[in-house]
Amino acid sequence: MSTAAIGDIFADKMAHFKQKQEGSTEGARIFTPPEPQIDTSLITVKPVGKSWEELVKALDDLKALDADGLYRQLILKTVRGLYDAGYSAELETAAELAQKLASKKPASHYFARSVSKRGGNWATKTLTKVHETWEVRKNALQVMEQLKLDAKITHYVLSLAWKFKSVIVRFLSIATEKGYGITNPAGYFFGIIKNAQATT
Repeated sequence: MSTAAIGDIFADKMAHFKQKQEGSTEGARIFTPPEPQIDTSLITVKPVGKSWEELVKALDDLKALDADGLYRQLILKTVRGLYDAGYSAELETAAELAQKLASKKPASHYFARSVSKRGGNWATKTLTKVHETWEVRKNALQVMEQLKLDAKITHYVLSLAWKFKSVIVRFLSIATEKGYGITNPAGYFFGIIKNAQATT
């Protein structure tokens, strides 16, 4: 038998084998289970920049633009100036912080103080606090996504993110490191946090 004939037989057998393989997998589909999705609307890291009218509506929740006396004029002028400078998202977060942090004085007074240029609060204290808030929210969202946590735990994760903002990403990387073979990353993560709370 010639080499050419042997080659033809071998090629024919390979073609037949390939056809048989394709026939056996026809109609079969690989199933990949969907990843659980976290509702990111639960934690708005950075608000989307709004139009002036939309921003005023957001600020109306704390009655910042309806404050009495000189406050109204101060806020209308100052807030509009900051908005025109491109600080729409920062102003909205500052208003949220005013609602949460104002205790004894009305939130509108707290917000007026936070946007004050005269006292240097906007450039130094307020912007720093706003950017820190965004960083904490981002960390909290990262925890929820990587550990696939239930949405009900949002507020707890946010509070942890505030307490451990400087080390939370490092703790998270330890909990989710594949090389360690951790079967319950969420439990391990919260265990690390609990130990850190005990030592602080």
